[in-house]
Amino acid sequence: MPIPPIPIQGIALTIAALAMLQTTGNLAAAEQEHEQYAAHMHGEAHLLVALEGDLLEIELDSPAMNIVGFEHNPRDPGQEKIIQQAAAQLRQPDRLFTLPASAGCVVEVVELHFPQSETPAAGDAGEDPPDEAHQDIEAHYRYRCATAAQLKQITLNLFNLFPATEAVEAQVISPGGQRQLELTKQRNTLEL
Repeated sequence: MPIPPIPIQGIALTIAALAMLQTTGNLAAAEQEHEQYAAHMHGEAHLLVALEGDLLEIELDSPAMNIVGFEHNPRDPGQEKIIQQAAAQLRQPDRLFTLPASAGCVVEVVELHFPQSETPAAGDAGEDPPDEAHQDIEAHYRYRCATAAQLKQITLNLFNLFPATEAVEAQVISPGGQRQLELTKQRNTLEL
């Protein structure tokens, strides 16, 4: 089964994850985990966290339904406003993730990809094109941590900001090893 295309901003993290798994002889597991990461289910999002040296990379991939409540291009000013508000929240990683202050992590990069960024042209208000059937919102965050050894856990606040998100499938690659786990509103702390 071919592996689906990977968003450009996720390539470095995916390559790192695949390389780590390949070196342990688990290439088949890597392919299966990537397919799980790319799956699209309402209520569920995917998170990839990689800590190497003083760099912390976080990739979030969520169905647009979880974040803005619809998966089509905005059809009116109200929906445009919802997208703008969601984008503003996603541009504030300190609201999404709580990191230990002792790690001294500073955000260096915030990249968002909203496929719903344009209003359809006049006369296009009919059915959504097929590529709008299941749109995902992607976010990439890079932190530089002054004392990365102090970065033992990350608390995910996504559930409070976007209540339609019920579960987050997280993959972690850190000096502590590699693992996959499910986060929920009740269990929202990721151990590194």
